[in-house]
Amino acid sequence: MSFGVVKTRLQSSVPAFRHVLCPSATGPGCWSIPVEISYQRPVGILSCLRHIIQTEGMGALFKGLGPTLVGVAPSRALYFSVYAKAKHTLNKSGMVLPESKFVHVGSACSAGICDINVIKSSMGYQNKTSA
Repeated sequence: MSFGVVKTRLQSSVPAFRHVLCPSATGPGCWSIPVEISYQRPVGILSCLRHIIQTEGMGALFKGLGPTLVGVAPSRALYFSVYAKAKHTLNKSGMVLPESKFVHVGSACSAGICDINVIKSSMGYQNKTSA
């Protein structure tokens, strides 16, 4: 089950505003428009979850899962490929003890640097500084 849908719904829930006209205290003939707020959407995780299931069905909890997996799969594949290659290289290098914590930390750092999101961020940063 995807709690991302519930999180997104709660974050994007905007209270419904209803304008109420009433006489203003600033002078005769002037009217102010205070805003009365009424929440028409469920507030809270469980009530939002219940509302989604009742109104849209269980399938609504998995909306957007396909595109998310398509975006995450290449990133994770790159991460684990670089991690495995770095681990193999560090184990064979003789600079550190094989399968030591330094091998794992070094492999994780190498894979983290080659993460697609890090590459995209640094490319965006380079484009901003060159402009």
